[in-house]
Amino acid sequence: MHVWRRDKSTSAEKDEMTILNHGWKLVYLKQAGIVTLTAVQDFQDYMVISHGVAIEFEERVTLNDWKKLSQCIVAGTREQLPGCGLTLKNPKDYEIQVTPRRIVVCGYDEQGTMFGLYNLEARMNLREAPFLPNNLKTVRHSLYHTRMVLSWMGWMEWPDALLSHLVHDGFDGIFAGVYTNPNGDRTTADNSTDFYARLMYGVRKQDPAKIRDLIKRASKYGLKVYTQIIFQYLGTEESEAELRRLVRDIVREFPEINGYILLTEGFWYKKWGGGHGASKEYLQDWAKNWSYAVGIVEEECHKMNPAIEILPWEYNIDFRPQNTEIKRYFIQQLPENTTPMLTWENGKSFE
Repeated sequence: MHVWRRDKSTSAEKDEMTILNHGWKLVYLKQAGIVTLTAVQDFQDYMVISHGVAIEFEERVTLNDWKKLSQCIVAGTREQLPGCGLTLKNPKDYEIQVTPRRIVVCGYDEQGTMFGLYNLEARMNLREAPFLPNNLKTVRHSLYHTRMVLSWMGWMEWPDALLSHLVHDGFDGIFAGVYTNPNGDRTTADNSTDFYARLMYGVRKQDPAKIRDLIKRASKYGLKVYTQIIFQYLGTEESEAELRRLVRDIVREFPEINGYILLTEGFWYKKWGGGHGASKEYLQDWAKNWSYAVGIVEEECHKMNPAIEILPWEYNIDFRPQNTEIKRYFIQQLPENTTPMLTWENGKSFE
């Protein structure tokens, strides 16, 4: 993850402090969670690999006296650091305070602490030295509830090095196992003759053990895991019952999955395709039935866990700029307690 960054020819300015190669410690709470522990280990690795500065750990049972500490980097949450982080409002927010003798990274939560430490790394990368402004006080508020990404390495390629890179780059969610159900269910792929079902038939079978392993490893970095639900809803009582069963089975098996993406390429009503030349009435009927199926997923998920996010994605309905109306109609049909995923398409705007 880290490489040598230091320019040994540069010196600290008068308004900068230096993290020295001796005497400095990284202080955190002994009972800190896995996200904080991963972040402080990363910061220690960064300092020695990128700048040749060795920092020792110091675990403490309380950080209440953080204002009295010196020659240290203190990392904790607003609850662990009394009087710090008073303006933090939401998850992932953080405050950084720098003086010549002490650096404090205070997160709204553990993710905030993590992102604060990585902000320090980014500042020192730009400076090419372990130097920071000696009177720095900055607060960062997260602009996004979730910043999600697919793996650019392959279908289910999520090595720890990639997960670490993602959080260093500001991501906090991953979209895993595209075109498959996380529990390996292939009912639609193996039994439907519709266009997208035939495409999914060629997608390798998902191994539930790989999803469980990914969830466990991603949790170290505070990364939320999202997956698809794959199902062809036919509008019959039997099809509805099958969809409800599938959703219940997945949520029971993977209670840690943060949300489900209902992409039309994989979660669709009756027949996929032909929408670009279809009548307004056909598209509106398709939208109503697709949204009804979205509502089934929302209902079953929220019976078991109201915090699960349901993300319907009407991608590929119609890309033409003149069809803003049908896009808007799709969104208007979506049930409450769901969050539409909107694809950026040139030529469209929503007032």
